[in-house]
Amino acid sequence: MQKLSIAELMSKAAEIIENSRAIVEKASPQIRAGFVKQAHPGMPEKLRVIGIDGGMVKRSYAFFDVLLLRSVGVEFSFVGDRLADITYHPSSYVEPKAVLLEKAEDDLALSSSLLRELEEKHRMLECARCEPDILMCHGSLIPHNLQIMNADGPDVFKELVDVMKRLFGVNRSIVCGVVEDSRGRIFGEHVRSKVPDVDLPRMPDAYILLHILNAGERTICMDYTCDPKMRKLFSSYGIEIEKVNVFYLKAGKLDIPLRVEFVADENKREDIASFLSSVLLSLVTSSSYSLPSVLIEADMRARIKEDEAGLLLSNFESLWVKRRRDRRPV
Repeated sequence: MQKLSIAELMSKAAEIIENSRAIVEKASPQIRAGFVKQAHPGMPEKLRVIGIDGGMVKRSYAFFDVLLLRSVGVEFSFVGDRLADITYHPSSYVEPKAVLLEKAEDDLALSSSLLRELEEKHRMLECARCEPDILMCHGSLIPHNLQIMNADGPDVFKELVDVMKRLFGVNRSIVCGVVEDSRGRIFGEHVRSKVPDVDLPRMPDAYILLHILNAGERTICMDYTCDPKMRKLFSSYGIEIEKVNVFYLKAGKLDIPLRVEFVADENKREDIASFLSSVLLSLVTSSSYSLPSVLIEADMRARIKEDEAGLLLSNFESLWVKRRRDRRPV
């Protein structure tokens, strides 16, 4: 791997981006003809949408680690285009839960990731009982850990699988996830499979679509995965991954496209994608930051700031030994 100076790094990155942009723009007319649809902002007469987000802080001590976890659901109720009411699930302020981790250090990243996913998906499942029209999480609908483990994983993993199966059984709400900084490449793979002679750079979808989609446009729907091994893995969990659909939506003129994942049968997915696109466009209030407002509010309520974590753990820290590196004289 070549080591670069900062100046060389900037020059190399600019070269890659410029070359990729030129390739994408050349292929754009061919791609737009078969893979792009117009979306229109609009709200039904009445709409209830719940956005879910979670926050996590990890503190390391001499002999163990502590996680602080919080998840919040925010419900926006609309009458036409007017926001009529806001409800918080379970409340506007939720005290973080504390988890003591005593495992080997190699397991800490995995354990913390699983616990955060489980906390958020549990909240999502609880909010499903309210039967909103749209149940939306901030981030991917499918936890990344489900793609790299097997059914014989730790108990927290098995619990996460069980929660996901129950989420897939929700039938009174559209269950979806909105990813604001996707590094996925499913769109590029889909285009290459349908149009083998198209020339696209091996770049993330969000970058490719930045130069193809105009504000208010979306891609067609695609399967979450067509990989037989991945489908077999999810089948071993009892999760119908073939029901997860993906599209990209450019909701802000000055922002990169959002990746939207949702659960639906194939014969309904384009209609649902059009409905979701209309609602998401209506919920975006900034041309340069196109996350829907209900998720912005959920993020603000769920995030655990360092000063809050310090206050919550101040008494605890006075009783237990901090790591030596955290006790160095100033």
